Amino acid sequence: MSTPTVIAGWGAVNGVLVAILLAYGGGVFELSLYASVVLLLELVAVAAFVSNQRLGDTPPVSPAPSRSRQSLLAALVVAFVGLGLVYRVYMMIPAAYPGLALLGEWGKALWERISPDEADDVPEPEPAEGGGGAAGAIAVAGAVAAGVATARSRWRRRTE
Repeated sequence: MSTPTVIAGWGAVNGVLVAILLAYGGGVFELSLYASVVLLLELVAVAAFVSNQRLGDTPPVSPAPSRSRQSLLAALVVAFVGLGLVYRVYMMIPAAYPGLALLGEWGKALWERISPDEADDVPEPEPAEGGGGAAGAIAVAGAVAAGVATARSRWRRRTE
């Protein structure tokens, strides 16, 4: 399935949701806001279709650099641990899956450093300007966990 088809389908599904909102008596503001988003989606689909026709086939997937995967996995681990600290300890259990994947990524990187002969054909990703990496992802996940904790304490005060 091509990219323009996916975008147009997404817009069509949202168009059906606009029709449902209209049938259930949505307000003028809500309908106009949602319909304008659907129109924007369809315009993006047309632009993607024209671009696809002019440029031809482009590779649909580019491999994500190893550091990006490691940052995502570290953020997931921190988010699940943060949820466990805020809510219940059992919320930390899902952190094991991205944690194991993160260990695998680190092991792979270590293996490539130990035996560089086998890893010569894999290009090393360029470091991003401004840094960030895992430290940035951990900081964002920590901020999200702090926001969740704040929201939870406010919710408790309202319900008590």
